[in-house]
Amino acid sequence: MVGGEIPRNLGGPSMDSRPYLAFFAGQDHGPVRPHLFRHWLTRDGDKNNTMQVFRTLPNALNESYRDFMTKSKFCLCPAGRLVEAIYYDCIPVIIADGFVLPFSDVLNWDVFSLRVKEKDIPQLKEILENVPLALCEEMQSRIREVRRHFLFNKSPQRYDLFHMVLHSIWLRRLNIQLNYS
Repeated sequence: MVGGEIPRNLGGPSMDSRPYLAFFAGQDHGPVRPHLFRHWLTRDGDKNNTMQVFRTLPNALNESYRDFMTKSKFCLCPAGRLVEAIYYDCIPVIIADGFVLPFSDVLNWDVFSLRVKEKDIPQLKEILENVPLALCEEMQSRIREVRRHFLFNKSPQRYDLFHMVLHSIWLRRLNIQLNYS
Protein backbone atom coordinates (compact mmCIF):
# COMPACT_ATOMS: atom_id res chain seq x y z
CA MET A 1 0.00 0.00 0.00
CA VAL A 2 1.82 3.08 -1.25
CA GLY A 3 0.68 6.51 -0.15
CA GLY A 4 -2.18 5.04 1.86
CA GLU A 5 -4.17 4.08 -1.23
CA ILE A 6 -5.94 0.77 -1.57
CA PRO A 7 -4.60 -1.17 -4.56
CA ARG A 8 -6.98 -1.86 -7.44
CA ASN A 9 -5.93 -5.47 -8.01
CA LEU A 10 -6.96 -7.21 -4.82
CA GLY A 11 -6.92 -10.91 -4.17
CA GLY A 12 -4.54 -13.54 -5.37
CA PRO A 13 -4.21 -17.11 -6.59
CA SER A 14 -5.26 -20.19 -4.68
CA MET A 15 -2.96 -21.65 -2.04
CA ASP A 16 -1.83 -24.59 -4.16
CA SER A 17 -0.37 -22.27 -6.81
CA ARG A 18 1.75 -20.15 -4.44
CA PRO A 19 5.41 -21.22 -4.63
CA TYR A 20 6.64 -19.51 -1.46
CA LEU A 21 5.78 -20.61 2.04
CA ALA A 22 6.23 -17.18 3.64
CA PHE A 23 7.19 -13.60 2.82
CA PHE A 24 8.28 -10.47 4.64
CA ALA A 25 10.09 -7.33 3.55
CA GLY A 26 10.69 -4.39 5.86
CA GLN A 27 13.20 -2.34 7.74
CA ASP A 28 15.12 -3.56 10.76
CA HIS A 29 13.35 -1.83 13.65
CA GLY A 30 11.30 -2.79 16.66
CA PRO A 31 11.86 -5.78 18.93
CA VAL A 32 10.74 -8.58 16.56
CA ARG A 33 12.25 -7.81 13.17
CA PRO A 34 15.94 -8.16 14.17
CA HIS A 35 15.13 -11.61 15.57
CA LEU A 36 13.24 -12.50 12.36
CA PHE A 37 16.16 -11.34 10.19
CA ARG A 38 18.71 -13.19 12.33
CA HIS A 39 16.98 -16.49 11.60
CA TRP A 40 15.32 -16.09 8.20
CA LEU A 41 16.93 -13.32 6.11
CA THR A 42 17.06 -14.47 2.47
CA ARG A 43 20.58 -14.37 1.06
CA ASP A 44 21.48 -13.23 -2.47
CA GLY A 45 17.92 -13.22 -3.82
CA ASP A 46 17.50 -16.98 -3.53
CA LYS A 47 14.22 -17.65 -5.39
CA ASN A 48 14.34 -21.34 -4.38
CA ASN A 49 14.07 -20.50 -0.70
CA THR A 50 10.47 -20.92 0.47
CA MET A 51 11.02 -18.41 3.30
CA GLN A 52 11.39 -15.09 1.45
CA VAL A 53 12.52 -12.57 4.11
CA PHE A 54 14.15 -9.30 3.02
CA ARG A 55 15.12 -5.93 4.44
CA THR A 56 14.53 -4.49 0.96
CA LEU A 57 13.48 -6.34 -2.16
CA PRO A 58 16.46 -7.15 -4.37
CA ASN A 59 16.23 -5.57 -7.83
CA ALA A 60 17.77 -8.70 -9.36
CA LEU A 61 14.59 -10.69 -8.64
CA ASN A 62 12.48 -8.29 -10.70
CA GLU A 63 9.44 -8.93 -8.49
CA SER A 64 7.32 -6.39 -6.65
CA TYR A 65 6.10 -6.43 -3.08
CA ARG A 66 2.66 -7.41 -4.40
CA ASP A 67 4.21 -10.24 -6.47
CA PHE A 68 5.79 -11.74 -3.37
CA MET A 69 2.56 -11.44 -1.36
CA THR A 70 0.50 -13.14 -4.05
CA LYS A 71 3.09 -15.91 -4.44
CA SER A 72 3.25 -16.67 -0.70
CA LYS A 73 0.89 -18.74 1.41
CA PHE A 74 1.79 -16.81 4.56
CA CYS A 75 2.73 -13.17 5.04
CA LEU A 76 4.79 -12.52 8.14
CA CYS A 77 3.39 -9.62 10.14
CA PRO A 78 5.67 -8.55 12.99
CA ALA A 79 3.36 -5.87 14.46
CA GLY A 80 1.96 -4.65 11.18
CA ARG A 81 1.32 -5.38 7.49
CA LEU A 82 -1.92 -7.18 8.33
CA VAL A 83 -4.14 -5.29 5.93
CA GLU A 84 -1.76 -5.74 3.01
CA ALA A 85 -1.74 -9.48 3.61
CA ILE A 86 -5.54 -9.50 3.63
CA TYR A 87 -5.67 -7.50 0.38
CA TYR A 88 -3.70 -10.25 -1.41
CA ASP A 89 -5.30 -13.35 0.17
CA CYS A 90 -2.07 -14.12 2.02
CA ILE A 91 -2.57 -15.62 5.49
CA PRO A 92 -1.28 -13.14 8.07
CA VAL A 93 1.17 -14.61 10.56
CA ILE A 94 1.13 -12.30 13.58
CA ILE A 95 4.50 -12.34 15.32
CA ALA A 96 4.02 -9.82 18.10
CA ASP A 97 3.25 -10.97 21.61
CA GLY A 98 0.51 -8.84 23.14
CA PHE A 99 -0.39 -7.09 19.87
CA VAL A 100 -4.05 -6.01 19.87
CA LEU A 101 -5.56 -6.83 16.50
CA PRO A 102 -7.80 -4.33 14.71
CA PHE A 103 -11.52 -4.89 15.19
CA SER A 104 -10.81 -7.85 17.49
CA ASP A 105 -14.02 -7.05 19.32
CA VAL A 106 -15.89 -8.04 16.14
CA LEU A 107 -13.60 -10.24 14.01
CA ASN A 108 -12.37 -13.68 15.03
CA TRP A 109 -8.77 -13.43 13.79
CA ASP A 110 -8.12 -17.08 14.68
CA VAL A 111 -10.12 -18.26 11.65
CA PHE A 112 -8.10 -16.34 9.03
CA SER A 113 -4.67 -15.72 10.58
CA LEU A 114 -2.02 -17.43 12.68
CA ARG A 115 -0.26 -16.24 15.80
CA VAL A 116 3.32 -17.28 16.42
CA LYS A 117 5.05 -16.35 19.64
CA GLU A 118 8.20 -14.26 19.29
CA LYS A 119 10.21 -16.98 21.03
CA ASP A 120 9.14 -19.44 18.30
CA ILE A 121 10.70 -17.50 15.39
CA PRO A 122 13.51 -20.09 15.02
CA GLN A 123 10.85 -22.79 14.40
CA LEU A 124 8.76 -20.59 12.08
CA LYS A 125 9.32 -22.61 8.90
CA GLU A 126 8.47 -25.88 10.66
CA ILE A 127 5.33 -24.34 12.20
CA LEU A 128 4.09 -23.05 8.84
CA GLU A 129 4.95 -26.25 6.95
CA ASN A 130 2.76 -28.17 9.41
CA VAL A 131 -0.38 -26.20 8.52
CA PRO A 132 -2.40 -28.49 6.22
CA LEU A 133 -3.23 -27.17 2.74
CA ALA A 134 -6.96 -27.67 3.41
CA LEU A 135 -6.73 -25.36 6.44
CA CYS A 136 -4.79 -22.80 4.40
CA GLU A 137 -7.52 -22.87 1.75
CA GLU A 138 -10.21 -22.44 4.41
CA MET A 139 -8.35 -19.51 5.96
CA GLN A 140 -7.88 -17.91 2.54
CA SER A 141 -11.61 -18.20 1.92
CA ARG A 142 -12.28 -16.44 5.21
CA ILE A 143 -9.75 -13.72 4.32
CA ARG A 144 -11.79 -13.05 1.19
CA GLU A 145 -14.89 -12.71 3.37
CA VAL A 146 -13.35 -10.25 5.85
CA ARG A 147 -11.51 -8.15 3.24
CA ARG A 148 -14.54 -5.88 2.83
CA HIS A 149 -14.06 -4.71 6.44
CA PHE A 150 -10.65 -3.29 5.47
CA LEU A 151 -11.73 -1.47 2.31
CA PHE A 152 -12.34 2.27 2.34
CA ASN A 153 -14.92 3.31 -0.23
CA LYS A 154 -15.54 6.85 -1.49
CA SER A 155 -19.17 6.36 -0.54
CA PRO A 156 -19.23 4.22 2.61
CA GLN A 157 -20.68 0.76 2.10
CA ARG A 158 -22.19 -1.43 4.74
CA TYR A 159 -19.51 -3.03 6.98
CA ASP A 160 -16.56 -1.37 5.19
CA LEU A 161 -13.60 0.25 6.97
CA PHE A 162 -15.54 3.44 7.66
CA HIS A 163 -18.29 1.52 9.46
CA MET A 164 -15.82 -0.72 11.29
CA VAL A 165 -13.97 2.29 12.71
CA LEU A 166 -17.24 3.93 13.79
CA HIS A 167 -18.35 0.66 15.39
CA SER A 168 -15.04 0.35 17.29
CA ILE A 169 -15.35 3.93 18.55
CA TRP A 170 -18.91 3.24 19.65
CA LEU A 171 -17.88 0.08 21.53
CA ARG A 172 -15.05 1.90 23.29
CA ARG A 173 -17.41 4.68 24.27
CA LEU A 174 -19.74 2.08 25.77
CA ASN A 175 -16.86 0.31 27.54
CA ILE A 176 -15.57 3.55 29.04
CA GLN A 177 -19.05 4.54 30.11
CA LEU A 178 -19.73 1.14 31.69
CA ASN A 179 -16.34 0.90 33.38
CA TYR A 180 -16.45 4.38 34.90
CA SER A 181 -20.09 4.56 35.89
